[in-house]
Amino acid sequence: MDRCGEHGNLLWPAGRPFPADAHTPYCHACWRAGGGGTPARSLPCVHEGPVLEFAACGSELRHVRDCERFEEPCTRGLSRVRSCQTCPEYSSGRREIHFFLSAHGIGDAVGGVYAACGLAEAGYAAVFHCRHPEWVAGVSHPGVTVQPWRRDVGHDANADYGGQLAAGSRSDGSRVRWYCDQLARQAGIAPFAPARPQTVAKPARVIEGDYVLLAPFSHGKAREWPLHKWAELGRRLSGRRIVAVGTRKDRDRLEGAFRTVAGVTWYWGQPPGWVVSAVAHAEHVYANDSGPAHLAGLHNVPCTAVTAHLPGSFLFAEAPSVSAVSPDWPCSPCGWRAERGYRRGCQGACPALAALGSERIPLPAVEASR
Repeated sequence: MDRCGEHGNLLWPAGRPFPADAHTPYCHACWRAGGGGTPARSLPCVHEGPVLEFAACGSELRHVRDCERFEEPCTRGLSRVRSCQTCPEYSSGRREIHFFLSAHGIGDAVGGVYAACGLAEAGYAAVFHCRHPEWVAGVSHPGVTVQPWRRDVGHDANADYGGQLAAGSRSDGSRVRWYCDQLARQAGIAPFAPARPQTVAKPARVIEGDYVLLAPFSHGKAREWPLHKWAELGRRLSGRRIVAVGTRKDRDRLEGAFRTVAGVTWYWGQPPGWVVSAVAHAEHVYANDSGPAHLAGLHNVPCTAVTAHLPGSFLFAEAPSVSAVSPDWPCSPCGWRAERGYRRGCQGACPALAALGSERIPLPAVEASR
């Protein structure tokens, strides 16, 4: 494709000139300088700053970013700051790589962010088409764009899911490393490593004061530590303020588990932004192999995750604030594979998880100083 000789941007659209009223095939910066509209394609700006908000425009959501050089906001793909028209470093000229994840979980969305940041660190402009962009709205990294999910654009980083689970059952690498390897293979680029975002903005507090967060539920029921053991953990945390969270359908289960546990307040059916805030401002998070554990890792919040099917080293390699506790059973980690001991009946309740006692779960480090 042709590029602008002055700015290095791809000509719009796809190397063809702008509409007939344009005298030459302008790039984005040239077109804006000439008073034209916004072209359909743009590349990352080297002065791209932290995300200010995640704004809606029609049917799409876009990051509104700060500009590190000019005192104006910048929304990639819709409009840029007016000052960019005079900026000689307007575009990095990096190759864009689009990708999505066929996996559906919030943890997968967080893992996709780590893969996108790794792509950017490797010198590419990463565009992650995310199923759950509202859960990672505070993420900001130069060269990374998060857009709503589409499976018809770019590469599937979750390709060969069976191979990924086999690697997990062997404790081989990490899930996000698997994403990176799949992207490198499909895009025909050199292997690259995951990376954490440069900044992750914490949303405003929805719960005041200090508290420990319990997230006892998971999208996959087989991954849930039994609820009565969560209540036992709540009693062990006696004297601390405890917040337990779940979805709308978990209301009765939350009340049944914690109504006799002193110091526990439970919430259900809260929107994503509320849950992200509750996780991001917690002293400590306890969760299964589930979205809240991965959100805690993203926000660098201390977290203990109870896992059995996949090892913590595989799930949370890019999240140093998360530690995992797993049962000492020969079938763990099974990776949902029959040869490792997984059976159809395990889908209803994992016997290895059921055998894990609450006394195995460490209390928050701050407890020792009290």
